[in-house]
Order: sequence, then structure tokens, then C-alpha cells
Amino acid sequence: MDGIQKVMRAGDYFGDAAGQFALNLGMTLIGQITDFYTGKVGLAAGAVATVLLLSKIIDAFTDLIMGNIVDHTAPGKQKYRPWFLKAGIPMGIATVLFFLVPKGEGWLPILYALATNVLLTAAFYTAVAIPYGSLMAVRTNSQEERGFMGTCRAALGYIAGFIQAILIIPITNALGGDQAAWIKYSVIIGAIIILAMVVAFVTSRESVTEAGAEGLPAADEEKVPFRQAIEKLFHNRYWVIVLVVNLLCNIMYGITAGAGTFYCKWIFGNDNLVAVLGGVGYNSKLAVAPLATKMAIYGFSIVIPLLALIVMFVLLSRFDLEEKLPQMRQEIADRKEKGCISSFEQA
Repeated sequence: MDGIQKVMRAGDYFGDAAGQFALNLGMTLIGQITDFYTGKVGLAAGAVATVLLLSKIIDAFTDLIMGNIVDHTAPGKQKYRPWFLKAGIPMGIATVLFFLVPKGEGWLPILYALATNVLLTAAFYTAVAIPYGSLMAVRTNSQEERGFMGTCRAALGYIAGFIQAILIIPITNALGGDQAAWIKYSVIIGAIIILAMVVAFVTSRESVTEAGAEGLPAADEEKVPFRQAIEKLFHNRYWVIVLVVNLLCNIMYGITAGAGTFYCKWIFGNDNLVAVLGGVGYNSKLAVAPLATKMAIYGFSIVIPLLALIVMFVLLSRFDLEEKLPQMRQEIADRKEKGCISSFEQA
């Protein structure tokens, strides 16, 4: 007990965590976008890499812009909660638009992919994630309640990631395995995202000030021009270190998230097995959570999936790469013939 009045009820915790569920549901779906772009739409691999790189660069700047918008919200107005609807509902719609890539040669599919990537990740996702991450400070003054809010968010976020890890490829394959199947799946995910953000909006409140006193305005802060604030950030070596580490982590996440499908398809001969890898990866974290140390959680979450991958490799491939590798080479040759390998040949 921290001696501060409690304002959260059971439903409030669930409603608040619904926002994290929506965010993770959308982002884990995007984790499989490389397979979708190259295998279902036929975009060149180099073009896909360029699209993702440009969208992430733009996303880095929109994070700063959105933070500035929230910070300069007019006094007396809610800063965070309204964005759950203003950006949350469009985020669900953009999830469907994300997969409506027009087929054909030329620049149109590439430009469409870039536009929808920027729209979903750099615009709507950022416009939800930044206010959502800041809401906890104005939801309650109780550190105990804030801690439990964080736990609930992590739990529902974990569930969203687990669902996507084991269902995306098997369900889209069951629906036909083509672009239309991914569109159908995205409609379901988009509807769930919208519903979750509406729940988060309805159950959330900005009941306290960031200064810590209910009903009283926060003390005036010195207004720092946006450009000057950015310059100060890059002069802060600790912030730069965190920036570089996050960049490396996102690169690693992008590689691991996209590589599993191709590995299961080419080495194991069945891309549905990516559900097994995803399930092992997520369950390994849950299994070691009672050990209550971060090093144990991160260590086992890497070791257990690695061991599972080795076992699957031995049992499923039986080291018969003489059979597997020609299949891989044939698929690459087919994609190259269609213009899906050389970076911008089809453009």
C-alpha cells in the first residue's frame, strides 16, 4: 500500500490494457510483411527493403512531432485520451489498406506500399502509442496502481503477440494463401484493433495532473522551441546511446520476425511450422517468468527457441539439404523470372 487513494477498478485495468493489445496486434502483423510483399504481391526484394527503411526513417521523426503535439495541447483539454479514437479507428482501417497493394509492374505498387507503411506505422500507430504511453501518469497517482497497469498492459500485449505468432501463417494459408487471404485476415485484425481502442477510450480517464494533484493545474513549464529541443537531445550522449541500442534491437527484431517464415518454408518444407517456432518463443518467456530475473527471462527466451529450432531442423529436414536447396533455388529463379528479386527491375 502506498498511502494514496486508489481510483482504478478491475474493468479499468482491462480497458487500459486493451490499448496495448491493439498496438501489439497491429505491429506483430506487420512483422510478416516481407513474406507478404515478396511472396503474395510479387514486389522486388530490394524495393521492399527500401520501403521499410524509408518508412522507419520517417517514423523516427513523426515520434518527435507527435510528442511535441501532445506537449503543446491547449490547457484545459485532454492531452492523451482523445487520440485513442482520432488515431485508433483510422489505425484499424489502415491495417486493411496496408494489404490492398495493387498488383502489376511499374512504380505504383511500390509507392502504394510506401504510402500505407508511413500511414499505418509513422502516422496512426505513433499517434496512438505516444499518448497511450503517457496516459499512465495522469490516470492515477498511486504507484501501486501504475505498476499493476504496466503488468496488465504487458500481459495483454504478450497475448496479442502470441496469437499473431501462431495464427498468421496457418490462417492465411487456410484461407487460400494468396493476397486475398491476407486481406480477409487483416479485416478481422483491423476490426479487433478498432474495438480494443474504443474500449480503451471508454474506460480511460485523465483524472489527475502530471504534477500529482487531482483537479489542480500543473505548474507552468519553460517552453522550449521544438528545434532547440531536438538539438539538445542529440547532445545528450545517454539518449544517443539508447537511440543506437533501439536501432540495433529493431534491426534484430525485423530480421528474426521475417526470417522464420522463409526458413520454415525452404528448410522444413512447410511454412505453417512457423507457428511452432512462434509458440515456443513466446511460451519460453512465460515458462521462465517465475524466475523473476530479467537475465533469466531473456536468456531462456533465446536458448529455448534455439534448441527447438535445432530439434526441428534434425527431425524435419533430416539434413536432406540436397533436396531442400534445389527447391529454394527454383523458387528464387521463379521470382527472378517474374522480376521479384532484382531490386527495381519491375519498376
